[in-house]
Amino acid sequence: MSGRGAAAVAEEARPARPARKPLPARLRRQIVIACCLVASAQITWGAIVPALPRYGDMFSVSSFLLGAIVAAFGVGRLLVNIPAGLLADRFGPRRLLLGALVGLVVVTVLTAFAPTLPVLLVARFFAGVLGGSVVTIGLAVVTARAPADARGTVLATAQAVQLAGGAMGPVVGGLVLDRWGLHAVFFAAAVPAVACLVWTLLQPDQEFWGKAAPAPGLAPVEADAEFVTSERVRASHVPNSLETHELDGSAAGAGARRRVATDLAAFVGLNVVGFAVFVIRFGGEQSLVPILGDRVGMSSTQLGLSIGVITLVSLGLLPLLARLLDAGWRRRLLVPGMLVAAVAIALYPVADTPLLFGAVVVTAGVGAAVGGIVPGVVLADVAAPGRQGAAMGIFRSTGDLGAVVGPLALGLALDHWGAGAASLTLAAVAAVSAVAYLVLVRRTRP
Repeated sequence: MSGRGAAAVAEEARPARPARKPLPARLRRQIVIACCLVASAQITWGAIVPALPRYGDMFSVSSFLLGAIVAAFGVGRLLVNIPAGLLADRFGPRRLLLGALVGLVVVTVLTAFAPTLPVLLVARFFAGVLGGSVVTIGLAVVTARAPADARGTVLATAQAVQLAGGAMGPVVGGLVLDRWGLHAVFFAAAVPAVACLVWTLLQPDQEFWGKAAPAPGLAPVEADAEFVTSERVRASHVPNSLETHELDGSAAGAGARRRVATDLAAFVGLNVVGFAVFVIRFGGEQSLVPILGDRVGMSSTQLGLSIGVITLVSLGLLPLLARLLDAGWRRRLLVPGMLVAAVAIALYPVADTPLLFGAVVVTAGVGAAVGGIVPGVVLADVAAPGRQGAAMGIFRSTGDLGAVVGPLALGLALDHWGAGAASLTLAAVAAVSAVAYLVLVRRTRP
């Protein structure tokens, strides 16, 4: 089929596939290390989630300003994502990622001693800059090294590890906060990052952590390189639709133009969903949920454990999701997941006991997690080899725009119009993103 160059949006098309070889042990180990680096960064900022009500009492601030604590982190990530991706493409990811993680550990520990709200906001901003660099570079490396025939499995695993880190943060934060107080939360949150740094330094691999391959046509593909993926081999013969190439007036040129339009629409669609997922995570799970949970009597430990259950369920679903993604499922995972999240979020105001509220939080989180896996796989499909860092930077920046807008908008809605308006607004974001994906990411037929 001539349309195979537009595999980015071969939505649901399932041609016959050869048996997939297992990942080489060295590749698998380095992918796990990269995922753990990302997860350890997630832990550092998730730990503050159960502490938001405590900060509200300490500084006597509104829901909007509590949202600003979460949003400050998103602003830092938003500003750094694209530069971090570009720098990783140009200079290689290892030193940049490890340097950012060291800085994040230092800032996390210093945040424990923030005496005022402005100082806390500044600390959260720098945590966003450093943490955003770790996540963008780490996910770009995993995306670049994932073999095309195992991309669903690898990226689903990366998503699950990332979710695990995000969920462990609130669990650690809640348990430590209830037993040893606010300052201890940040010291505990920094421990996994230190452990991952040591592990990475003890397992060097220059080939894995070297610069990603340049765009096709600029350099030959090494046939014996362990980390060369089948996608790169195919791309060396078929131009990727998101690369710049001459389009003439021939039938081939017309087909190429259609592929460009289709892939660009897919790229927009996955960014719309990415925006929504980050609004749900940062505006919902990390901002709205702690405030509403406190109102129905949830303890910090109960809140952290509720978010942790999201990860346990997501991990249980991972083998099935990975197989479905490898089989070409995209919208059949994303759309139901985001719609389930929308319905559960709309029920936040009527869940008036800790048990009921925890149940709808878990349901919404699992739905968003299932839908949130898909954009990363589509991104890996459309990003040209050697440009994964820039593509990941754009994708993460779009998401982090949601991480900024979500907490502030939902905090404002909560202060002025109540829990019902804030919850319905968040539910609408989830539902609209599913519709946008259906419109923008079209099926292609074999």
